Amino acid sequence: MKSKSKKKGKSISKEKTTENKAVKPKMKIESELKEKCFLYYCKGLTVKEVAKLFDLSFRTVQNWQTSEKWTEKQNPNSLKVKCYEMHTDKGMTYKEIAKILNLSVATVYRYVKEAKTHKSGNNGTE
Repeated sequence: MKSKSKKKGKSISKEKTTENKAVKPKMKIESELKEKCFLYYCKGLTVKEVAKLFDLSFRTVQNWQTSEKWTEKQNPNSLKVKCYEMHTDKGMTYKEIAKILNLSVATVYRYVKEAKTHKSGNNGTE
């Protein structure tokens, strides 16, 4: 009887450690997937098309759209703003941004420069 209870205790502790290890990579993968979905959404795909493309539930992508406010972020200058945020907030190089967004390095540089002047123009400081 004692040996059975010990086995149960050991198996439970092993399950807990494997669950903790599985959570961290899943969160990282989900955020990367969410980022990719957003980029395709910005390029003009609908939520339904993005969901099909990544083999996800429509509701999942729709929930991401509302929680991350994709519609508000998407405007005519959204690609410029995205380049600017990736460069300033995330510290990415122009070359890295160009590769991710499928743009030329010169275009990314121009977008970042234009977004900078646009932001400083709104604040009244140049």
